[in-house]
Amino acid sequence: MWIGLALPATAQMMGPPVQGGPIGTQGPGVMGPGTRPGPMVGREGRRWSSHEGPLISIMLDHARELGLTPDQERKLRDLRTEFAKESVRRTADIRVAEIELASLLEQDRWDLTKIEPKVKQIAALQGDLRLARIKTLAAGREVLTAEQVEKLKQIGHRMRQGPGAASSGRE
Repeated sequence: MWIGLALPATAQMMGPPVQGGPIGTQGPGVMGPGTRPGPMVGREGRRWSSHEGPLISIMLDHARELGLTPDQERKLRDLRTEFAKESVRRTADIRVAEIELASLLEQDRWDLTKIEPKVKQIAALQGDLRLARIKTLAAGREVLTAEQVEKLKQIGHRMRQGPGAASSGRE
């Protein structure tokens, strides 16, 4: 989002989406890499698209390098916590709707007048979750100074280059 602005495009704060779960859901790590296409892998080994990585967690993990103040760290942790709670609630709503859709699809005769709105409801819920993530990331970016955003971009570039980039003497 803004990391690709720094990291790949949208930044997820709470963490990568849950593999095998509903599309558009994610775990606790609101961040979101920014401009790099393709999936990235988080600490738990789960993958997320380049614009939905754990950006706020990355900010906090690199607090010293970014020069975050205690107040900035607190604000970022609060944003991450609030999004984590919201994400759990929204993900539960998505899962309930998916269970309801599965029930409709188990019928011998499918009733498209019931299936179509359920599919649209799930898509809307997923979109709402994604937008909430992006809004949280935008709020996280506002916590940083312009200089810190630039440093975060550099961190994002190093992360995309892989583990050997830090030891290549280019820091």
